Amino acid sequence: MTVEEADSDETGPEVGGFLRPNVVDRDPPEVPDIEFAFEYDEAAREVTITHESGETVQGASMEIWIGDDRTDEQFSGEITPDDRVTVTVTDANPGDPLTIVWHSPETDEEIPLGSFEIPE
Repeated sequence: MTVEEADSDETGPEVGGFLRPNVVDRDPPEVPDIEFAFEYDEAAREVTITHESGETVQGASMEIWIGDDRTDEQFSGEITPDDRVTVTVTDANPGDPLTIVWHSPETDEEIPLGSFEIPE
């Protein structure tokens, strides 16, 4: 590639010494502003997640994970303040993170919105 080609609009920014082909710069996604509360029931080995306040989101754009594993229990439908889901954590180890992840419909980015550490 010549210097003239590198300066043209047909290539993207240099990364690690190499020029990437056209890369579309885009604005970061608008992340929903939501507060979650986590309540742990030690006897039942369950965590109840409550949408405390903030925006309404679609359950299809959210996932709940414990470590690297997606939980069986998930939010569904429209999630509004006071909605809740209870997640069984019997297979989780103390210290494992339970994380709520939002998927941006515009960019396919996964952004954590809240997390809770499984207690001992």
